[in-house]
Amino acid sequence: NDAVCLLMKDLFNAAENSTSEYYLQFITTKLSKVADNTILEVIDGQQRLTTLTILLSVLASKKENNEPAISNGLL
Repeated sequence: NDAVCLLMKDLFNAAENSTSEYYLQFITTKLSKVADNTILEVIDGQQRLTTLTILLSVLASKKENNEPAISNGLL
């Protein structure tokens, strides 16, 4: 019952019930300055974003054809 397993179960349940909307809860960010660049710093939601990034990476690597994955260029 760790957080990653619960997130994955929620995602699978949401995918099976495609008639309803699914929310990942809030992801809190703040504007920060780094080397004269303005960036969004994640305050809350980093574990969810990291988990989803890993999931998209695995799915992209499992594709059998040469079609680009939706995550290309985003990870």
